[in-house]
Amino acid sequence: MVVEVVQRLLDGLFPAHTIDEDVVGMSRHMEGLASLLEMESEKEVRFVGIWGMGGVGKTTIAKYLYSRFSRQFQDRCFISDVKKDYKERKLPYLRKKFLSEILGDERLRLGRGPCPNGFEQLTIRASRLAHGLPYALHSYSSQLHNITSAEEWEKALLKYEKSPDSNIFRFLRSSYEALTPRDKIAFLHVACLFNGHHSLRASSLLDDGESRIENLVQKSLVDISAQGCINMHGLVEEMGRELVVEESGYIIQKQRILWGNDVYDVLLDNTGTKRIEGLALDTCEIRDVLHIVHSNYNSIPNMKYLNFYTHSDDKRSKVELIPREASLPRKLRLLRWDAYPLTSLPSFPRDLIELTLRRSNLQTLCISDLGLGQLKRLDVTGSKNLIEIPDLSRATELEELIMKGCRRLEKIPENDSPSRIQTQATPANHIDASQSSKATNFSCKPIHRGENTHRVNTSQG
Repeated sequence: MVVEVVQRLLDGLFPAHTIDEDVVGMSRHMEGLASLLEMESEKEVRFVGIWGMGGVGKTTIAKYLYSRFSRQFQDRCFISDVKKDYKERKLPYLRKKFLSEILGDERLRLGRGPCPNGFEQLTIRASRLAHGLPYALHSYSSQLHNITSAEEWEKALLKYEKSPDSNIFRFLRSSYEALTPRDKIAFLHVACLFNGHHSLRASSLLDDGESRIENLVQKSLVDISAQGCINMHGLVEEMGRELVVEESGYIIQKQRILWGNDVYDVLLDNTGTKRIEGLALDTCEIRDVLHIVHSNYNSIPNMKYLNFYTHSDDKRSKVELIPREASLPRKLRLLRWDAYPLTSLPSFPRDLIELTLRRSNLQTLCISDLGLGQLKRLDVTGSKNLIEIPDLSRATELEELIMKGCRRLEKIPENDSPSRIQTQATPANHIDASQSSKATNFSCKPIHRGENTHRVNTSQG
């Protein structure tokens, strides 16, 4: 009898799940949940769902809630990962765990101490690995807490900075596995190509893109910023790229998307395959100038996305086309080629949706009528040698035309006036011809601003 009384007193003074009371932002969550539960009301709520992607902190919030309110109940139990325990240890284990907590069992309470000297900067580096994801922070702390020397911490951090803890990817993967096959493909494309892009532009480039991106939002794998851009958590993005590598059997040439130096190597060695759908290469990072000939694309017939980009203002391209053998993949939807080297396009894929040739060497831009039907965005910013653009009267889907800094550009054909584009294109039209020294010679009818027109800029800046 005495033991039972003491045990119940201890249960009230020291809850089973003692947790850190200093987690940033937790008090706000507790206030919101307390108002939802209405514990003092006769109609108190006994069931609450917490929604979000894996690792975002749902279980942590539930633990805080349990710690705060559980002592108000004579019998209580907390099981943190039912799905995992059911899958790995089956129902009898869960039943035993539930009953042992309800009936009373020995509890373990762990303490915490200050950070030892010499570890302050190491702990900051470790916390950055988590990218703000609570589960990742917990996982890394579990891996590192038994390491006692700063030198061993340094070795472990170097390993994790190169390749994140596999336990984190396994945890995050649960949200991915719940996707449909087509949503999985969209997720991989966003992770490798479109993270940070405007959602409307990305959705126009994907198959059934609008609904796919909405499904990713519903699964908490991405969110959309106030500016309309796709935000995917850094660790989720890394997981997506790891999945692309994994599904290829770790054979670079069989990946659906390539990035970085793998793009350089595949094009240089002409070892592409029909599985490749997208290439993304920061040309600032490649070793030497890459020369591309027609045969480089023959082995990649299904490529839809080609992105040669740079973060510098360098006018010289590090990816060169041999003019006599130049061509573009037939199925391209996106072509971005900063500092494009030739004076004209060798061909124009009929499925092209977005064409971005900033700071290019273009003099003329010839586009056949067949290539205009799908075009939504044309950006030739900084193409100082460009003299004219084509007749865009058949570009009925065109939404955005950017010619900023095209100093030699003399005119837009009269039947391509901004008012025509405003009338026939879908909403969100945007025409920017600023810093074009001959912009006043444009033979365009005056633009009548409608509610669907964002901006028309013909200032010389």
